[in-house]
Amino acid sequence: MNSIVASIQKTLASRFFKRDATLDDSFVPESLKHDEELLRRSRLHIRFGAQGAAFGTLYALFYLGIGHAIGAVIILLCSLLWTLGPWFLKKRSSLRFTGHYYSAILVTGFTALGLVEGGIEGHAIAWLAAIPLCALLLLDLKAALTWSAVCLVIALGFGYAEMRGLHVARTYPPEWHHFINLVGYAGLVCFLTLLGFTFERTRARAFRQMELAISELGMANQHLNKLIQEKDEFMKIAAHDLNNPLGGVLGYAELLLMFPDHPDAERLQWTQGIQSLSKRMLDIIRNLLEVKRIEEGSLRFKEERCSVETLLQGILKDHARAAERKSITLGRIPAAAPAFAVADEGAVQQILDNLVSNAVKYSPPGTNVRCACREQDGMIHIDIKDEGPGLSAEDQGKLFQKFVKLTPRPTAGENSNGLGLWIVQRMAQAMNGNMHCQSTLGQGCTFTLTLPRWQAERVAETAGVAGVVARV
Repeated sequence: MNSIVASIQKTLASRFFKRDATLDDSFVPESLKHDEELLRRSRLHIRFGAQGAAFGTLYALFYLGIGHAIGAVIILLCSLLWTLGPWFLKKRSSLRFTGHYYSAILVTGFTALGLVEGGIEGHAIAWLAAIPLCALLLLDLKAALTWSAVCLVIALGFGYAEMRGLHVARTYPPEWHHFINLVGYAGLVCFLTLLGFTFERTRARAFRQMELAISELGMANQHLNKLIQEKDEFMKIAAHDLNNPLGGVLGYAELLLMFPDHPDAERLQWTQGIQSLSKRMLDIIRNLLEVKRIEEGSLRFKEERCSVETLLQGILKDHARAAERKSITLGRIPAAAPAFAVADEGAVQQILDNLVSNAVKYSPPGTNVRCACREQDGMIHIDIKDEGPGLSAEDQGKLFQKFVKLTPRPTAGENSNGLGLWIVQRMAQAMNGNMHCQSTLGQGCTFTLTLPRWQAERVAETAGVAGVVARV
């Protein structure tokens, strides 16, 4: 559940960031993209440049509308220089240069406006108070203190000039004086709000990215822990499941060497024991190799016409002796019509062999195992039904997982390493089929393999060529 939520969160966030960063990241130098904090500050500089230029342009248009031509020229010139901020950032790869560049434009622009709007009596001097804040957000505390000193000197200079009787003239129509001051102070509030909003937006965005990174790291750590656990399971299987049969093989071999003239019947029994144990070890090793091939994506299947009835008949014949030893009756319900599937014949044979082997392995003596083929909704369904102990709801929930050993145990001491059903399900899915199980505790199990039905029109498509696909 957590992984699903994390996946949805990651998808939504990635779409937001992709749309939100189109302008920002096109101006971010490559050297600043590899550190999250530098990337965040770069985006802040770029947004500050774009939004500040737009804000200044609106002010310039207002000044032109009321006949304040000199003020409009000053603001337009500053806005034009302001738009070069992102370009300078990309060319110079220096946040420090861009931050001081913005601060210098602000100081110059507001000082120039103060000289044409009445000095200390105008609103432009009040805007100097915003510059240290800009320097703090764009640069650092040291830069903010430096620009604070600069702005303080300019403000004191205008105040001293006023005290000395050096009045600064206004270059706009007198009737607009109060309105210009009103708009100027309102604009200062809006500017500071915009600056804070831009900063908070980039900060929140960086925080979300950090949360996503932490979430991805957590998921990667979980995956790594799972891989470590699986590796441990591999080692456990290799050490435990191979230990007993290997010891048996060694024991039988020693008997053959110790009693070379022993009766042929007992020697044959020992040889058969070596053969049986060797086959058991080989099956374990093949399962482990099969898991590795599936996880690496190197397992390949053919798309070919596969006679399911013929394969099933051969599998039942192969397991007839094992069933006879446990007094289990193996039977097959003939299909109404020949059943042909689109599948890899070798893979289907391996799947059916596993299912029939499990049915015999987990069924108590004196019971029945029935197999049947049927066609439904364009699919071939192969049912393997036993009369074993059945599976609980909990066991069915983890039936096709790796390294899982379920509550029912083999009824004659047969081996099981918890890999077979996971392997055959993955193989079935790779051939556009599936595996599922129906069971009631105490009433046996029915395992069903579904595969696409072979259609006559496919003959022309695949004549002479078996399409090799890699879907695992």
